[in-house]
Amino acid sequence: MNTIIDYVDWRGDLTLKQSPFNEIDAVIFTQLAYIDFSEIVNSDFSKPVFLKDVAVQIENSENFDQRVNFGPLINSEIVTLLKKTSKSKRFCNTKLCGFISSTDIEQEKQFASISFIFENKTNLIIFRGTDQSLIGWKEDFNMAYKLPIPAHIEAVNYFDKACKKLKGKFRLAGHSKGGNLSIFAGTYCIPKYQNRIIEIFNFDGPGFEQVVLNDKRYIDIQEKIKTFVPKKSIVGMLFDTNTEKTIVESSNNGIMQHDPFSWKVLGNTFISTDEISSESEFINKTLKIWMKKIDKDKREFFIDSVFAIIESTEANNITEITENLFKTSSKMIQYYKNMDSETKEILFETIKIFIKSAKDTVQNSVQEKIQEYQGTLHLNP
Repeated sequence: MNTIIDYVDWRGDLTLKQSPFNEIDAVIFTQLAYIDFSEIVNSDFSKPVFLKDVAVQIENSENFDQRVNFGPLINSEIVTLLKKTSKSKRFCNTKLCGFISSTDIEQEKQFASISFIFENKTNLIIFRGTDQSLIGWKEDFNMAYKLPIPAHIEAVNYFDKACKKLKGKFRLAGHSKGGNLSIFAGTYCIPKYQNRIIEIFNFDGPGFEQVVLNDKRYIDIQEKIKTFVPKKSIVGMLFDTNTEKTIVESSNNGIMQHDPFSWKVLGNTFISTDEISSESEFINKTLKIWMKKIDKDKREFFIDSVFAIIESTEANNITEITENLFKTSSKMIQYYKNMDSETKEILFETIKIFIKSAKDTVQNSVQEKIQEYQGTLHLNP
């Protein structure tokens, strides 16, 4: 199987002039954005630094391990990707600037972004996806009842500032939550800046509720959005974007297909397929039914209660939970036992509604198959 790392080996000697910017280039930069570039790449868009120089500083930094501590859910091959891109003709002279990373427990916000300036004078803004912090995961789940989330506002402000500081056209991109942020920033930026957007890449990021999709500002940029999801996508099937999705083949299974390092590459494109998997469709339909049955106040209560259980471990990130799973699990079980009966009842009822939604999905699917079969009999007596 060929991957994005193989792509750098094969096509890294081709400049953007020889081979124009493409979807593989975009997803590569979304992965590099998970690195901590603080104190190496400035935050105010001044004095951009070459990728080839940044890579050396990262590698030689005293806190290298901390800068590339991605946690168990983000691929450590990002380090390899940084080394290879920094030594390739295609990427080495790309300039980096405007690195911002902000996590706020009180606001329940996790946000990071960085800008890349290419030799052809175009810019690429990457919004980082969810990192391993529990606050980042909490903010993701908050999307089920809250719009905008704090990271949405940060993304809009970041793009507006970049447009004031940098010349030329822009591409926006992100993986996971970052894809959602890139679309939101392109939608709600200062109107005149929409004209400077070439395209927006959303790599397996969730979409939006209808209130955004119906907004004229969203409709104005809709044709610029390019959405990519793996065949067994879960995250990228949440809500919608009203845009055509490119369904990508992956070497992983289930939720692990969310990792772009598992996406299959051929030349300068992903290997695609025509249909999303039945498992992905099932989860997507079930969640939509569940969302219709649970109002936003109950969604908020459910999510807050679940994360209260998780936070009872006193862990700050996914790594701290998984490193001592027995201990953290015990704390969560004890916290749940000490919850008041009313909270337990609401949690149980919400889960029960989700199970009922899953059953409804199965019944609806069976009914659709029956109707499809009956229609075939009618057409071919």
